Amino acid sequence: MTIIDLSEVKQFLGVDGSSQDMALMSAITAAEAAWSANLLPSAVLTRTDELTGGSSTVAVNACPVVAVTSITEGMDDTVADVATVRVNARAGVLTRRSGVFGDPVTVTYTWGFAEIPADVREALMLLAKHFYRPQRGGGVLPGRGEQEAAPTAPYAWPNRVRDLAAPYAPIGFA
Repeated sequence: MTIIDLSEVKQFLGVDGSSQDMALMSAITAAEAAWSANLLPSAVLTRTDELTGGSSTVAVNACPVVAVTSITEGMDDTVADVATVRVNARAGVLTRRSGVFGDPVTVTYTWGFAEIPADVREALMLLAKHFYRPQRGGGVLPGRGEQEAAPTAPYAWPNRVRDLAAPYAPIGFA
């Protein structure tokens, strides 16, 4: 199941008829795969992360967190009571109310959005356009028009997509 559908992408791009449907579906699939490969949220998905314990807080790899299903910790996989953990859903940070998490910590959780925000939908549409246009010779050089990457670099995201993705990007540690 795709997040954005063929008809809305065709309308967004101004494509009529069905002759480009296969290429557009391929672009939609590529856009959604690129988005999720960067741990950017979309539809609600289930994940399991193995994290380093030894602290009262751990950060899961994807957010926003919808719900924590299970937590196991330590080498013996002791099951932790999820009710003893406070979850900062937006940041993906789990804080134990008392004590520290054993090492390692395995967290199974759901993350993403039940209803996709408008800016995420727009970013996916722009990515689909980005993956579709180089095949048609319609790319725009950087600094001109829509500020898309040059057609010879289909792997680089357009600036507008990066701007829309920024608030949802996972927090990294240096």
